[in-house]
Amino acid sequence: MRRAGLWWLVLTLWVIHVTLAARADASTAIGPELAAMAVQALAAAAALTRWRRSAGEARWMWLLLAVVVLLQMTWGAFNVLAGLATGETASVLGSLAVFSSALYLVPAMFLIARTFDAALPRAVRVLDALLSVCVIGILYLLIHHVLVAPPDEVKANIALLVHHADAVNLTLALLATVRLIGAETALRRHMYVCFTAFLWLNLIAAAVYNRLELSGLPWWAGTMLDVPFVVLAGLALVAPCRWLRHWRSSYRTIEIVDGFAPIVLSVGVLTLGFSISRLHFAAGLLVAIAAMLFYGMRVAFIQSRDHFLRDKVAISNRRLQEQLGIDPMTGIANRITLDARLPSLLEAARTSHSPCAVMMIDIDHFKQYNDHFGHLAGDTCLLQVVSAMRGALLRAGDLLARYGGEEFAVVLPDTTGRAAMKVAQRLVHAVAALDLAHPESPYGRVTVSIGVAACTNCNGAQSIEMLDAADRALYRVKRNGRNACSLLDMDDPESAYAQAPAADRDSEPLPG
Repeated sequence: MRRAGLWWLVLTLWVIHVTLAARADASTAIGPELAAMAVQALAAAAALTRWRRSAGEARWMWLLLAVVVLLQMTWGAFNVLAGLATGETASVLGSLAVFSSALYLVPAMFLIARTFDAALPRAVRVLDALLSVCVIGILYLLIHHVLVAPPDEVKANIALLVHHADAVNLTLALLATVRLIGAETALRRHMYVCFTAFLWLNLIAAAVYNRLELSGLPWWAGTMLDVPFVVLAGLALVAPCRWLRHWRSSYRTIEIVDGFAPIVLSVGVLTLGFSISRLHFAAGLLVAIAAMLFYGMRVAFIQSRDHFLRDKVAISNRRLQEQLGIDPMTGIANRITLDARLPSLLEAARTSHSPCAVMMIDIDHFKQYNDHFGHLAGDTCLLQVVSAMRGALLRAGDLLARYGGEEFAVVLPDTTGRAAMKVAQRLVHAVAALDLAHPESPYGRVTVSIGVAACTNCNGAQSIEMLDAADRALYRVKRNGRNACSLLDMDDPESAYAQAPAADRDSEPLPG
């Protein structure tokens, strides 16, 4: 009910303004101007009402819209004071009126250019503020040049100022419409509907008013300037309509508009800099350079933040994968999964009186491979070796895990030592068949050595003992020339090692 009362109050004040303007002497009366200021004040109050009832970044958007209205209101205030003053004071107040009316451009550009992202770096906000100072400086120079021009140039300069105002107002209205299309939430869409309607109506009203002012203002000209504020108050005070709540642009469109928005402030300052360079070349050049420099710094700060966030996400994903038991580089099980599953597999073998085998696998001379080709090539080599070994393990229940660095482990449930040796030989042949060049290896290509530990009944066999036995078998292969596999039978730890000969690239693979 309070909102409806405020809306009717705005409408009533506008009617009062029209009535006073029709009856008053335009050259002396200040009643119409006071009525216009009252309409503008209530429009600002409507925006501030939304500001108080909003949360998060939306509060700043409504506050900026209220500042846009209040800066327009100061134009009327200075005009009233100028009408009451005389001489030089009246001239100064008139100049301040023109300057303050142009300052609405700063918060308006902020509403269009800012993404209102709470995570935006503070340095970016400082840069935006500095660009705003540039806008204020340009407006001051432009208006000051017009006001202090010789009498024979005043009319031409005012016409130039009017054309600038039309171009700026049209640009703001178009860009605000784009932001409306790319608004993500219903609350933001509501604010941009209010803002866009105000800018389009202000564009039309200001263009007509400024041209009438060059030849003499009729009594109704001032009342026409109230229309944008009356409409703004009406839209701000009503709840968002249904289509605003349910209509939404595509995610791609929203992304494009959000990415484009930050350019607006810099492009606007750059354009104003080129424009003012006709009057003050040095000032225009400095402003244009500042716009380009600030935009470059803005992009650099945002990219730095994005790289930092991506690194944090990558680290988080890596830690998550490790917690889930997956090696982040190769995509196979990691040491955590191996340590968790091996005891349970051995316990299952003891319960069912079935055999079990464990392999320790090492890529031969891998350090020399990294030294020769570089670590990126080493990572690629690891991935290719893992792919070959996964292809050679024919059963879904076999566990392949990265033990650390270039070492891997394989757990083969329900597998005897003899069968495990056949699997190990198949792995050796699969890696050798990749034919990955390795100049530092005596075989000229990438090979692997495999140690196998197996138990038939696995009574009393512990996971650490199985891994240690497979590791001892692996080191025996390394001492004897590598590129082969060796078996240690856990049922008879004192027995001699059984070792298969080195794999040959041209030999036939053993049956599995």
